[in-house]
Formats: sequence, C-alpha cells, structure tokens
Amino acid sequence: MTRWGIAFCLFFAAFSARAQSAAILYDQAVQLYASRNQAIYVDQAIEKLQLAYQSSADAKLAYKIKVLSSRLYIWKSLTLDKGSLRQKALQQAIRDADKAKEIGLIDLNQEFAEAYFYHGWALYMWSDAEGENEILARRRDILLDLGTSIYLTDMDQREGAAVEYYGPYRVSAMLLERLPDLFDGSRKRAIEDMGRAFKKGNDLVENHLAYAQVLMNGTLKERRKACTILNQLTARSIHDFAKDRLFENEISMKKARQTFELACLQEPL
Repeated sequence: MTRWGIAFCLFFAAFSARAQSAAILYDQAVQLYASRNQAIYVDQAIEKLQLAYQSSADAKLAYKIKVLSSRLYIWKSLTLDKGSLRQKALQQAIRDADKAKEIGLIDLNQEFAEAYFYHGWALYMWSDAEGENEILARRRDILLDLGTSIYLTDMDQREGAAVEYYGPYRVSAMLLERLPDLFDGSRKRAIEDMGRAFKKGNDLVENHLAYAQVLMNGTLKERRKACTILNQLTARSIHDFAKDRLFENEISMKKARQTFELACLQEPL
C-alpha cells in the first residue's frame, strides 16, 4: 500500500471512530433522559450531548443531538422556580433548537418540525416569565414557529403537529387565549387549537389541564365544562397516561388538582 493509501486508511479509521463515539454518547444521553426526574442525570445527559456534538461528523445525528438538548433544557426549566436559572435554561433551549433549525436547513437541506416546535415552546416560556411586554413583542415569532412545525413533518416523517403530543396546538392555544384581539389574539381559535390537542393528544395530562384552563376563562357553560374535565382527570392515575411522559404528567397532575380545588370546589359553579 502506498503512503497516501495508508494515510487515507488512518483518516477513515479515525473518522469512523469519531462518528461511532458520537453515536454512543447520544444513545447514553437518551438513556439518561429517561431518568430526567433526577437532576444529576439531566446534567450528565447534557454533558454527553455536548461531547457528542463536538465529535459528530453526521448532520442527522447533530440535528438529533441539538433537538434532545433543547428538550432537556426545557425539562430542566420546568423543575426550577421562576428566576435567572430558569431563564438561562430556556435561553439555552432556544439556542439549541435554533441550531437544529440551521442544521436542517443548511446541512440536511430539509426542515423538520421538532426544531421549530421546541424553539417556539421555549421562546413562549421564556417570554411568559419576562412579562406581557415580551409576550407581545415575541408573539409572531412564536406563532410562526408553531405554525411551521404543524406544516412540516418530523425527522421520522410523522406529522409535525403530533410533536410532544400535539404540542404545537397546545402552545398556540395558550398564547392566542392570552393575547388581546388587537395583537393577534383569538379566543375562538385558542379553543379550537386546544380542542385538537385535547382530542388527539389525550395521553398527556398537560393537554387536559391546558384545555380546562382555556375554558375556565370563558362563559359559565365553558367553566362548568372545564370543571368536568378536571374532575375526570384528577380521578385518574398518572399511570393511565403516556409512559414516556410520566414525570411531565406528574407535574401537570399536581397543577390540575390544585386548579380543580381552587376553581371548582372552593367556588362551585
């Protein structure tokens, strides 16, 4: 074998080892994500994803790394009280999702729903914590992200609307319901979008809770319907719902019980 042939073989071997290392690190992060209810595993997963991204030479894997990293930071924000640490986690979730958008558009020459949804969701949560002025300023960016995610498919060619159990419809409804009419708000569309998420993604506790919350701000008939939804929801166990969202369901069920007690039991309709 010539000197150039040997050099090529060494380069290819190093390239293959690097790609394999990135894939292994990603798989390890996925396993740690399954135990995200423990903060130490979240931090370990994030660290492995950072290392995987640095050594990844495959654009598809790089996209998946950034999507999972965004999801992890969003989850991390849910476990933190409102404050600078929570906002920093959401800012990183936004950056990771934005990078995933870029990888899809430039490196893969195809856009996917996950990157747009997680970007829009994280931006909504960050803006919500910053206050009404930020929500108003960012509303169209958020709605564009969510609308784009519905229009696209995910990386596995499934409908984009189904990401996170019809999350694009859920987050869209939450935003549209709170916006004034003069600033793109629409209660009618909010109820329609949340109804879609509730019917199609009823395996997620958050969709039941969010639907009830949207209805709770309406007419007496709508408020009674909200209490019926909450009553039926809180009578169930979190184990009746999506197993891969057990920890999210646990948080949402706690909020649902508090909402039911305050809105439906203490002040009967």
